[in-house]
Amino acid sequence: GARPDGVSGFVRRADFYAKLPSELAEGSVIGGLVSIICTMAFVWLFVAQFKSYNTVGTRTDIVVDHEADKSFQVNFKIELPELSCEWATVDVVDSLGARRFNISGEQLYKHALGSDHYLGVEHASVTAGNSGYEVDTDGTDVDHYGNARIAYEITGATFERMVKAHRVLLINFHAPWCSHCQALAPVFEHAAELVRDDLKEHKKQRLAAGVATVDCTLDRNKKLCAAQQIQAFPSLRLYRAGESYGVKQPNASSKGKAAGKGQLQFEAYHGDRSAEAIAAYVHEALDETLHEADAKHESSYDDDEGKARAASATKKAAVAAGARKALGGTARTSGCVIDGSVRVNRVPGALYVTPHSIGHAINSELVNMTHVIKHLSFGKHVPGGKPSFVPKQLRNTWRRVPRDMGGRFASKDLSASVQNTFVSDHPFTVHEHHLNVVGRTFEPLDGPQNAVRLYEYTFNSNRFVLEPESIDSDDQRIDGAAVKFSFDISPMRVVSKETRKPLLDWSLGVCALVGGVYTCSGLLTAFLENGASAVKRRIGKHA
Repeated sequence: GARPDGVSGFVRRADFYAKLPSELAEGSVIGGLVSIICTMAFVWLFVAQFKSYNTVGTRTDIVVDHEADKSFQVNFKIELPELSCEWATVDVVDSLGARRFNISGEQLYKHALGSDHYLGVEHASVTAGNSGYEVDTDGTDVDHYGNARIAYEITGATFERMVKAHRVLLINFHAPWCSHCQALAPVFEHAAELVRDDLKEHKKQRLAAGVATVDCTLDRNKKLCAAQQIQAFPSLRLYRAGESYGVKQPNASSKGKAAGKGQLQFEAYHGDRSAEAIAAYVHEALDETLHEADAKHESSYDDDEGKARAASATKKAAVAAGARKALGGTARTSGCVIDGSVRVNRVPGALYVTPHSIGHAINSELVNMTHVIKHLSFGKHVPGGKPSFVPKQLRNTWRRVPRDMGGRFASKDLSASVQNTFVSDHPFTVHEHHLNVVGRTFEPLDGPQNAVRLYEYTFNSNRFVLEPESIDSDDQRIDGAAVKFSFDISPMRVVSKETRKPLLDWSLGVCALVGGVYTCSGLLTAFLENGASAVKRRIGKHA
């Protein structure tokens, strides 16, 4: 027929997909099977394409870190099974020249390790910076008491017998070379005289209370001082007859070699160094002990009068105990837990845990810096770490942050495979831990305003033993046995952004899918039909 003219004719002639009349089109079995298979494949591929459009992926970029905050937070929890909280201090130094010794006033606390009862929590440097360690000689004749020997002199052989003989016994473990011990000596002898006179005045037994000294430099006393873990001079310890002095309690909070020896529980005096204060402390400790004994005795009577006397004695014992603590009595163990956080400058630096105390000389030969790292992380928010407050606008993002992104010791529950115990086999051992800290940012789909900023680190460790001659007694030097955490901040930041496939890419993929399936089905149909025809022709020739 005649070709149509006009616009409609032009459009029809431009048709790439001219169709045959339906009466001329003929289906085939092969074409039908291929069409069914390809349709099913198309549906499956389309569903997969649609799922990929809704799937959120992650793209990682490395950028220069332009963090506006010039400092960041270090979080840690360290157990020191062989160092008392009396001497454990935290120091920070950095490459900008910052020097912060005996850090206090921040969220940093200490408490006794392995105690069988609650011993209280204190700021990290209460003992280390106690101004009460200045010796008060007012009212003490230094020349007279400097040459007097009123306090008992105890040795390792007589220690147990003397403790059992007294209701309460205050012992000053000292060293003649210690300047703090030399200054305290006349005051301590004066206190011994005041205690003796107080016993006479109140007509109490001579052995009800006593004051004694132990020279830890003598060979016959070294074993005793080691058993009592005297790590600084002077150390004033209060002993009560019948109590488990010198007995180590099992350490329930640590495992392994570091905790094998258990914890020594004792009562230390950290009050004013004046004769009157020391004597008053012994007096209150004796009153507390006597009232507790009375309460125990009276409670054995099963009558109202006996119960009333027991209640009265218990109340008096509590009053005496409060007065004793107010004067400086503190229950402690030979181990310590330091827990909390401190802010440091965003420059290379180091955090030290060292034995140190103003008013004491550290006995370096008995200092053991064995430690267990229970937690170590950087930043305000730590994935998998301790629960912390997360702003409301960041909570959705926070839930999508991987829990293992904080670092080796950042998790709240460390895996058993993580080696977190570091043992000192010799005195003067220094443990150095080096951390390379890298900033991480997790940015959600809804933009950088809801991004979570974190820190991750690598961890390497080393230990070595110092020569004793290299140890400096200067109070402001970090030298000797210590635990050092040196950190280096990377100038780069790893940014992980959540991404989704753009709509244009998805649309192009769908179009390619349609065209590809259609083309492949046509090619496959033609190939199969031509192959079938060739086979039929060959069979016909041989027939």
